[in-house]
Amino acid sequence: MDEVKMDAAFTSSHKGFGGVVGLGVVSLSERAVAKIRNRRIPPRAYQTDILSQARLLNTSGDASSMRFQSLSVPLLYALREALATIAEERMENTFRRHVRATEQLSAGGAALGLEHYVENPRLRLIGITAFKMPEGKDALKIEQFMWRNHNIEISIGFGPTARRILRLATFASNADPRRVQNIIDGLRAALNSPETNL
Repeated sequence: MDEVKMDAAFTSSHKGFGGVVGLGVVSLSERAVAKIRNRRIPPRAYQTDILSQARLLNTSGDASSMRFQSLSVPLLYALREALATIAEERMENTFRRHVRATEQLSAGGAALGLEHYVENPRLRLIGITAFKMPEGKDALKIEQFMWRNHNIEISIGFGPTARRILRLATFASNADPRRVQNIIDGLRAALNSPETNL
């Protein structure tokens, strides 16, 4: 973070590191901590009150501020293993693998006639691909078809995009050419099936 002059980084244990769901990982520079300590408007929710979170975890080392906090030991071990996997593969190779998987899914989706929800390639995420729902097809039926026939879990959007997109993940262990091809094959079958029609 210091090298690239980044003040804050946060991710989840599953998407950011390929571990299991359940942990939020945060790293802050001294400058970011000073900014947070001097904020004029208090946080609106407990989840965004980083100073209260830090006090609970006793990050200051001040025994008088220590509170009982029970973290999930299996989650911490899972995070450690995910980080060890990245260290073994080397971070730059992990990044390249995720880029290749995303590109493979993008090309496979295009070959099936799918259009990206995010039209500008520079604004798309690595590891998450969203395609527009094809005309005449039902998102929920595609989601169920993929799970039932291919054991592939996909999302069909949230909030304003609900049932308007096919949201596919190719991060962590899914950033593998064979697994991405399985997703493409499952999509092909779902799109060609009359079971998924409106």
